[in-house]
This record gives sequence, C-alpha cells and structure tokens, in this order.
Amino acid sequence: MSEVLEQWRAWIDAFEATVKDDNWERLKPFLTEDVEYRVMGVPFSTHVRGRDAVVAGLAQSVRHFDRRMDDRRWSPLAIRVDEPGYLRCHILSEYKRGDDWVLAFQAEGHWGFRDGKIDLMLDFYDPQHIDVQEALAWIHEHGEGLDPRYLS
Repeated sequence: MSEVLEQWRAWIDAFEATVKDDNWERLKPFLTEDVEYRVMGVPFSTHVRGRDAVVAGLAQSVRHFDRRMDDRRWSPLAIRVDEPGYLRCHILSEYKRGDDWVLAFQAEGHWGFRDGKIDLMLDFYDPQHIDVQEALAWIHEHGEGLDPRYLS
C-alpha cells in the first residue's frame, strides 16, 4: 500500500472519529499550516486557507449540517493515487432523517500531501449530476435549519 493511501486512510479515520466525539484538535496534526480547502459546484462552495481556518470550517459544517441529521454515511467508491503525494476518491455521502435515507449524492475529493501532511483538499460536486440536483432540491425544500457552509 502506498504511503499516501495510508496517510489518507489515517486522515479519514481521524475525521470520522472527530465527527462522533467533537475533538477537532485531533485533525490538526494531519494538516500543513498553510493547507488549502476548496468546495466547488454547489451553493455552499468555499475556499478556506490555513490549518485553524480549515478545521474551524469543517467543524462548522458538521455542526450545522451533519449533526442535524439522524445519521450519516460516507463511503469511498473508487480511490486512485495519481502521482506521488496526490490522491483522488469518488465519494458517496448519505444522510438519514427519521427512518429514511433522504439524501444521497456523489462528489469527487482530491487530497494533496506535502511532507506527510495534507496541504490541499478539493471537493468537486457536479451540478449536472441528477443526484446532486436532487440533494440540493431536498435541502432547499426540507432543510430548514441545515447549513452545510464552511464559512458564515
């Protein structure tokens, strides 16, 4: 297994643990001081720079979206190490309200690594994909109180 894949899996495990217990400090050792995070293709697109700002943005999005749902699942569908220090992954995110899984949509995530830490994260949502369109429509219609933004 490649070093980048191992580092990425450790990051994902730490993030999932953090979503459950709110220990956001756990994520900081995985990120460079100048890490950059971009979310594109959705109304909550963003660009955040710096470790503290990225961690705060992730915490805000989880607090105001994920935690207001009854359950969530995040599944990697296809993982590819493109070059030394770069990984791409197609992701399926699913969210439950009550007894129903009401949201399911895919995105493509990119992670860049420098000196064993993440220095770049990109999330691409394709607004031409039906699953993304349906998820955004559901949020617009039923998502009162939900806010997936990373910056206020």
